[in-house]
Amino acid sequence: MDEAKRKQFIARLSRALGRDQEMCPAFVEDFDYSHGPQETMFKDLNKDQILTMFKEQCQRVGTKFVETTPDKLGETILAAIEDWGNGKVVFPSTPEVDEYKLKELFEQDAANNGGTRTYFQWDASKGREECISILPTQILVLHSHTAVLLKQLL
Repeated sequence: MDEAKRKQFIARLSRALGRDQEMCPAFVEDFDYSHGPQETMFKDLNKDQILTMFKEQCQRVGTKFVETTPDKLGETILAAIEDWGNGKVVFPSTPEVDEYKLKELFEQDAANNGGTRTYFQWDASKGREECISILPTQILVLHSHTAVLLKQLL
């Protein structure tokens, strides 16, 4: 959102809330996610309770949940992509991709799968528009040792 649209949006919110627009801060510091909001939200829950809650939420919103182990992560991801009909896959530039050697796995798979799956690594330095121009039907997102496959509906 550009600056003019942002100001216009905030002005509408301010008026709706009965606030003086002059009271709107020019800058809001980013939230520190280094410990994640779950540190406070779920501090009284154990790992099994959080996992159960996550599975229930996945079912509620129609997201496929697959459990795997670190040594089976690559084959689990490839099986999930195949289950969704193959296609193009975008994966991020994250430490997890390096840790689990997923880029190498994807390169090897691309060379051997006869074109049924193609892979693109999101490169923020190229800019959002160039990365979006290759957005496919499948997106692979990795974060904090959790692999989530999202099927994008275009």
